[in-house]
Amino acid sequence: MSNNLEGITSEVLRAFRKYTNAEAAWSDEATILSAPISGLCLDSLDKLEAIMQLEDAFNISFDEGDIENCATMTDLAELIEKTIARPATLQ
Repeated sequence: MSNNLEGITSEVLRAFRKYTNAEAAWSDEATILSAPISGLCLDSLDKLEAIMQLEDAFNISFDEGDIENCATMTDLAELIEKTIARPATLQ
């Protein structure tokens, strides 16, 4: 797995795809990346599990408020990139 934005975005897509049933919606990644996460029809447990999978994958921890500010998967990928770039003492 790569820690550049492209690799992070791929991992975000993989994590959320696991918890959705709308396969047709995933045919256009650009659209799904910019669509609201709330539009994926995930229940709160599925969303939490996807977030925890991403935390494990990147060995990071999110603040709840940070996640709530992520409207799209692109926002989430950018948050992961910023979190990875922080010095370890600030994570």
